[in-house]
Amino acid sequence: MKKSMYAISGLQTEAAREQTDQDLYLDDVLDSAGEPASPSTPVDPSVETATKADRLAKITASLLKDLDTDQSGQLSLEEFLAAPKARAEKRQCSSDIAEKMEAKMTEDFKKYAGDDGQLSSSELTTLLTEAGPRVGKHRSEHHRGGHGPRQKQSFSQVTDQFDADKDGKLNQQEFETWQASRPTRSGKKHGPGPRP
Repeated sequence: MKKSMYAISGLQTEAAREQTDQDLYLDDVLDSAGEPASPSTPVDPSVETATKADRLAKITASLLKDLDTDQSGQLSLEEFLAAPKARAEKRQCSSDIAEKMEAKMTEDFKKYAGDDGQLSSSELTTLLTEAGPRVGKHRSEHHRGGHGPRQKQSFSQVTDQFDADKDGKLNQQEFETWQASRPTRSGKKHGPGPRP
C-alpha cells in the first residue's frame, strides 16, 4: 500500500525537526567546549531528550559520515577536530575561544579514544553522552529562554527557506534540497541527493 503524500510529508517534516535538534546538540557540544560553565549552573533538562540512545546513535552515524574522510569507520584526532575548527570559523570565534574549543575537544578525544588513538562508533557515542551535563550547563547559561523556542526557531528557519509550497511541511523534494545544502560538520557541502 502506498503512503499518502500527506503521510510522506509528515515523515519528512518530523525527520527535519529531529535533524535540527541533533544539529543544535552538536553545536552546543562544540560551543560548550570553548566557553566553560560555572560549576553552580544548573543543567538544562532538554539534555535528557538529546542524549537518548536512539538520538545519539543517529548523531554518531551522521558524524562518522561527515568526518571520517578515510572511511575507516573510526575518527582520527585530525578528522575529529575538523568539526570544532569548522564551527569556530562559522561562528567567527575569537582565536582564544577557537583554541579553547580545540583544546577541550582534543582532551575529550584523548579521554575516549581507545589505545589505537581512534574514536570508534561506540567511543564517540560515549563521548557525546558524557558531554551532556556540559551541554546542559551551556544551555542554561546561554539560552535562558529554554531549549524549546530554539528548536522551533531552528526548524522555522529551515521551513522558511525550503518549504517551497509554503504548506508548513517539507515534502520529499524540499527535504532532499535542504539536506543537500547542509554543510557537513567539517564545513563541506553534502552534495546532491538525500542523506540517510
